Amino acid sequence: MNIPDERYVTFVHPSAYVAPNVKLGVGCIVMPNVSISPGVTIGKNCRIMINAVIGHNNTIGDYCFFAAASCTGAYLTIGDGVFVSLNATIREFLTLGNYSTVGMGAVLTKNTGENEIWIGNPAHLLSK
Repeated sequence: MNIPDERYVTFVHPSAYVAPNVKLGVGCIVMPNVSISPGVTIGKNCRIMINAVIGHNNTIGDYCFFAAASCTGAYLTIGDGVFVSLNATIREFLTLGNYSTVGMGAVLTKNTGENEIWIGNPAHLLSK
């Protein structure tokens, strides 16, 4: 859409906890009761919905979405455009490829490739 970065607004709800050394990209939205732990870097235009938890030392790309009550572990590398659905849980030390999706209620214990959809508990590959 060619909107310059300086025109985006970053919003953090007052009830959210964002650790002091977290780096939020422009245009990020952090909703109520979110917890973002120390050492996290989040790219631009990401949305983190109500009650989501982001573990420490994660690197998150641009245009990611974390649905309500999703929970991510620590030391994750999350690509651009990743979608983490309602109540999904992601184990620590994983890599999620660009534009991958973790389905509702899934428990992800493995790395994902680009454009993959993972569902279930434990999560398994649904499609590429």
